[in-house]
Amino acid sequence: MIVYFADRKMQILGQASTNLNDGIFIIDDTKTEYISNGVVIFEATICYAGRSEKDMRKICASGNYLLRKHNTENEFYTIVEREFNEEDKEVTLYCEDAGMDLLNTIAEKYEASQAYTAVGYIEEWIRGTGFEIGVNEISNLKRTLKWESESTVAERIASIATQFDNAEVSYSFEVEGMAVKRLLINLWKKRGKDAKVQLRLGRDVKNIRDKESVQSLATALRVTGGTAEGGNEPITLNGYSYDDGDIYVDGTLLKSRSAIAKWGSLWSNGKDIERTYTFDTTSQSELCAHAVTELRKVSTPTKTYDVDIIELPENLKIGDTVYIVNDEGELYISSRLLELKTSVTADKNEATLGDFVEKNSGIDKEVKELAEKLANINTSPGSTTADTLSLTVESSRGVVFTDTLVDTNLTAHVYKNGRELTESEVATVGKIIWYKDGKKTHEGMTYRVQDVEAVRVSAQLEV
Repeated sequence: MIVYFADRKMQILGQASTNLNDGIFIIDDTKTEYISNGVVIFEATICYAGRSEKDMRKICASGNYLLRKHNTENEFYTIVEREFNEEDKEVTLYCEDAGMDLLNTIAEKYEASQAYTAVGYIEEWIRGTGFEIGVNEISNLKRTLKWESESTVAERIASIATQFDNAEVSYSFEVEGMAVKRLLINLWKKRGKDAKVQLRLGRDVKNIRDKESVQSLATALRVTGGTAEGGNEPITLNGYSYDDGDIYVDGTLLKSRSAIAKWGSLWSNGKDIERTYTFDTTSQSELCAHAVTELRKVSTPTKTYDVDIIELPENLKIGDTVYIVNDEGELYISSRLLELKTSVTADKNEATLGDFVEKNSGIDKEVKELAEKLANINTSPGSTTADTLSLTVESSRGVVFTDTLVDTNLTAHVYKNGRELTESEVATVGKIIWYKDGKKTHEGMTYRVQDVEAVRVSAQLEV
């Protein structure tokens, strides 16, 4: 890894690397990425033994730029804080990629007179910063928004994204050589991809702590929206009609029949467990749609999982979805990487997982279907003896399949007149040949199938 230091006019002042042969070298580093606000933080401790401290103070001045190059990564940061340790000849840097123009500039109180796109709001505050809009996956949405207090521009951008259906922000940079060509703000419906990666307890995961809480549970929401032009009070759902069989509008309340039936106590006499919900819109239909989504979420207990990861696959990126598997407890959950810490000097990756979803639906059915496919059993086609030969296939992981991935060891068992043959006895009869989607792929008693969404496998005893 190499980092380059530049002044506010982007003139290169010096460099440091993890190569200990260099005069200035990096002895510690951490890069932290967050889903919550899109800002990436880079921290580094640099040893400058043998170099002039006066020069280092100029190179590492707060407000200077830092360009980080590692493998295919080209990143651009502003040095927000620096601290010199004169005795050890070290300087510690704290850098952020949003830059001073977004971190230190104030976005004042604001109330829109009409509905605008997210870009319409953001461009109000990024003029003159050098930033422009890159990816925009929410260009079709408009909102009438209001802020009653000041914030930094970076905080305001995060607030805008949240109010556009919980969109997510990231910052990126187009770097050519030592020149930064473009500073980009990206707006995503949801960052990351389905990485189709399984993290298995006992192999990739050290421990899983399963938590469940009804602290924020509600069976009804008291809903309010924004204030219409010329009005004095925020709108409610009063007078609006909605009923999907479970969730329905009752005056200013949005209620769930199934939730009150399940969570109502013997002493409540059908009384709802109420919470308030506000969404800034003057449209009753839009207000109702968002409130329905919220009620479905809060009408069930909150489940969270703390996962201690032994080793995180290197190809995972912030926002990606992974699958956590506990074979013994038959627990299958999907989760997103909400925070990712990487260190080149320590050679480690650490992740904070969230947005957990328990994967129950369809698993048993999928396993049964796979079992039926594996039951495509054939005895030796040339056999003319009176002995009865049969072959079965056993899956080592039973119901370990998520909704998208298969990972199991298959073992063939051969029986002669009802008695199971040893592997050496099977060899005197014939060979176990495995077929995947009709093609011969393997020979032997066992065969592993992994990291595929769907497959047809059969085993055949052939002479």
